[in-house]
Amino acid sequence: DNPNTYISCGAAPPAGALPCTTLLAGSAVAMPVEQELVCSTVVGLGDPVMDILAHVSHDFLKTVASEPGGCFPVSPEEMAELLKKAGEQSDLKRIPGGSAANVVKALAVISGGSVPCKFVGMVARDDTGDEYRSKLSATGVAPLLLESTSGAPSASALCLVTPDGQRTMRTCLGASLELRAAAQVPPS
Repeated sequence: DNPNTYISCGAAPPAGALPCTTLLAGSAVAMPVEQELVCSTVVGLGDPVMDILAHVSHDFLKTVASEPGGCFPVSPEEMAELLKKAGEQSDLKRIPGGSAANVVKALAVISGGSVPCKFVGMVARDDTGDEYRSKLSATGVAPLLLESTSGAPSASALCLVTPDGQRTMRTCLGASLELRAAAQVPPS
């Protein structure tokens, strides 16, 4: 929020600018005005989480959560059951998310596509992983996603929203937790 800092992304660096490749891990980078940053590529590294939004009643929420609000981890089996039940109550809206991916998606939009944006993470070989890859690509971000073969599902976060706007979240990080070493990161 400091008016003396900003990011400038463009094809040709102005005189005195510092050309670079910026690696983001869920946060933005700001440089002082006298050191304008010109991004040649933006890469995010993080958990590829499919955000799933469902509008539900208070009565439904009582059947799946002990109390409204909060965010708690659940097992893959619990998530599958929650998604089944929520899908019977609401059309589910699915959006590729995760902190680092959201930052990279925003940078792809504000650069107008002039800066190559990439995201590195791990998904499962499942429908959610395929959908994540496809939808992330549609936002202008190149997905560099490894595929887990462990049997863990791709990560998902279910956000149950009641009519008063209260959000109750359940997350299953699944395969995203398996990206542990730089040697696993695919070459661009």
